[in-house]
Amino acid sequence: MIHNVLFAAVLVAYLQVASAISIDSADYKHNLGLNTTGGTNTYAQATQYGRTHPTRDGGSWSGWCASLMWRAGNLPESSACPSAIDAYHKSTIISRDVNSAPSGAFHWWDIGSDGHVAMATDNGWAMMASCHVTESWGNCIGVTPVSTYTAATGAKYLGWSYDYDKAEIADVRRPVPPSPGVPRTATEDNGVPDTNYYKRQQIYASHYGYTGPIDGVLGTQSWAGTQRGLQNYGYNGPADGVPGTNTYMALQRLASHYGYSGPIDGAMG
Repeated sequence: MIHNVLFAAVLVAYLQVASAISIDSADYKHNLGLNTTGGTNTYAQATQYGRTHPTRDGGSWSGWCASLMWRAGNLPESSACPSAIDAYHKSTIISRDVNSAPSGAFHWWDIGSDGHVAMATDNGWAMMASCHVTESWGNCIGVTPVSTYTAATGAKYLGWSYDYDKAEIADVRRPVPPSPGVPRTATEDNGVPDTNYYKRQQIYASHYGYTGPIDGVLGTQSWAGTQRGLQNYGYNGPADGVPGTNTYMALQRLASHYGYSGPIDGAMG
């Protein structure tokens, strides 16, 4: 029961973030001269590449951070750079506020002679080629909080950009559908899902194709949208709206980005 209470409370924290997203047009900071991005990967495709490539051509990803960004993003040949610091100098820094970086943006550091680069995921985390990762996906590849990498390596954080030498992840500037207001859920206090909790899950699902009502009554379409969103967290099953162990393991991975420290076993308590 403690397991379930903790997990439910942490998941709500994520759903609140998803339901409260708002985009100000001034935040886009469009820059003249940016390449079109029709041929690059989406954020989901980029992170899926990372998850399904535990090695770089059979070897370690260590020292190949720029290569991971270029390969995962399916970025154009024109954006290929010999090092992360070279790509940094050819990119447009938007902010040094880590948490303002949208999923698919690029984080940059000054470290060593080559620098370091990673792709923003969510809640201040990033996908990177490094042995300093919290969640390992293979040989020196995975995800970790930006602050954790910075502290562990002593690297100087330089900020984040939409572009990697004028090339962008296809949906990094995607508009986010407006979210209706939902009253606070008691699940944050007692860990027991209620109607407002399920409404927040539906709002989350609406960011991934769910178009039904926000009524707190979960159905197949609500879960299908949730499953599509969970593809960013290792869900590799069909978006069939039938949750099972694979779905719940992905939920636990999502929750681990918001303080959940239990096992990734698909057992919900």
